[in-house]
Amino acid sequence: MNHLHVTFVLSSFYFFHPIFPARAPTILQRRKAFMVEYFEKCENKGYPWEATNFSFVRDDTSLHMNGWVLVNRDIRDPISLQIKMDRCKDRTDLSSCEHVTSIKWPDLCGAVKLIPNFRIFFDALEPPLSCPVKKNRYFVRDSVLPLDIVSTFLTTARPKKPLSKVHCTLYEGNRLISCLAAGWRIRDIKIRS
Repeated sequence: MNHLHVTFVLSSFYFFHPIFPARAPTILQRRKAFMVEYFEKCENKGYPWEATNFSFVRDDTSLHMNGWVLVNRDIRDPISLQIKMDRCKDRTDLSSCEHVTSIKWPDLCGAVKLIPNFRIFFDALEPPLSCPVKKNRYFVRDSVLPLDIVSTFLTTARPKKPLSKVHCTLYEGNRLISCLAAGWRIRDIKIRS
């Protein structure tokens, strides 16, 4: 008799209290996401100044960078920086790339003082980088780059496989001391809410 009573109580419990209650419908939202495709030396050769072992993690508002800059010898001023930027409609077809802009700074240390985006990166280096640049390993630990800095790449055009490419070179006088290639894209992601 006790056995029947227990069975009835459990049966009525399942009937009135379902195991998997109904959930509110899932809503998918589209958001823009900044995706780093590559960040590497231009060629497989050593440079006196190298950015190595970088990793990137994004959240809703920023990009977090970790890695290190290896300077193999003291570097004299002035250090000049050249940046070439291309935008590609299809990251799998390099013929779809078009040149966007080229920027040259004859004095990197002067540019760091004037340009906030450079300052964000240089402030993240441990130990602090100063000019003239001394031989050392400079660590970047959880440097936060706000995504509004890259808002210029949120174009209204909707290519299927877009890619933005940057080619950066550093010179000590006329001598090439660093070459870095980076590529990133802005893509739509779906977020459940």
